[in-house]
Amino acid sequence: MSRGGGGELVGLLLAALMAAGSRPGGRSTRPQGSRPLGSGHDPKAYARSKLATLRARFARQAVRQTLERFGPQFFPGVPTTMLVGFSASSVGPREQGGPPDYVRGELGLERTYRRAHAADQRTRDDLHRSIADVDGAAWWDDAEGQWYLGLRRYADAMDSAAHVLSGGPTAIPTSRYAVENNLRLAPWSVQNAITAYSSGAGVLPTLARRMGSDLVPASLDLTGQSPDLWLRLSNAVAANAQQHPQPTATFHGVRIHGRWQAAHACLRVMQRVESGRLLAEHDAAEQLGWYPPELPQTIVDALSVAVGS
Repeated sequence: MSRGGGGELVGLLLAALMAAGSRPGGRSTRPQGSRPLGSGHDPKAYARSKLATLRARFARQAVRQTLERFGPQFFPGVPTTMLVGFSASSVGPREQGGPPDYVRGELGLERTYRRAHAADQRTRDDLHRSIADVDGAAWWDDAEGQWYLGLRRYADAMDSAAHVLSGGPTAIPTSRYAVENNLRLAPWSVQNAITAYSSGAGVLPTLARRMGSDLVPASLDLTGQSPDLWLRLSNAVAANAQQHPQPTATFHGVRIHGRWQAAHACLRVMQRVESGRLLAEHDAAEQLGWYPPELPQTIVDALSVAVGS
C-alpha cells in the first residue's frame, strides 16, 4: 500500500487506490426503480447497514474509555461517534486480512505499523505498557491497544497528507499542533485522514492541487471553517464523470470510473462520515453540530454511476 512520501504524482490516486488494502463493502446489483447503477455505494444506505454494528461497538466500555482518553490527543474536537465511524468497514476486533498488509482488528491496522509501534516509547508513555502479541491471540481482546494504535495511525496519515499538501513539514494544524495550540480539528481533517489512511498521503493533495488555487489554502487549514471542501471536491468529480462517461476518463490526470478510482474515493470517505453521523443521531445527538454537509443526492447518484455495481 502506498503511504506517505512527498511530491505531486499525476497518477497517484489510481496507483494508491488500486493498491489500497482496506476492505470494500458488499457488491450491489442494479435495483428496481429509479435508483442508478451503483446506488449501493450511497453513503446514507451504507451507514444504515452498519448502524447496529457501530452502536454495539460504541457501547463497549473499553472502546468508549479509549476514545474518551485518546481521541482528544489525536483528533482534538472530533466527536467520538466520528472516531467510531473510522471502523465502519470492519466486522469486529478479530477481523484479519491477508497480503500485502495483513491488517488486523477493528481499525484494520497493517502489520508493519503494529510491529513498529506496539512497544515504542510513545506507546509506553501513553499506555504505561507495551501492546503485546500484535500478531497473535492477545490482540483480539485488547480493545485499548487496538483503538489506541488505530487512532494514532489515522492521525499519522492525516499529518503526512497535510505535509505533502503544504510541500513539507510546516507549522500547519496537524494533530499535535492542534493539541499544543488548543485548536479543534474540522471535518476536512477527518476526510483527509480517511483518504490518507486507506489510499496514501499524496492522494488528496494531488486532487486538491488540481482543483484550483482556491482550494489549496483552505485545504491547508485542518481547523478552519471550510466544511464544504469535500462537497466541492465531490461535485467537481461528479460533474467530470457525467461529462466524460468513458470508462478510461480521467479527472486532473487520475481515473474517475470504477471501483477504487476517484468517484469511489469520494463516496468511501462519506460512507464513514455518514456512519459516524447516524451513530450520533441515535446515541450522541449533542455531537451532530460538528458534522459536515451531506452530499446532495444528485452528486451521490452521479458518483455511484461512475463507480458502477
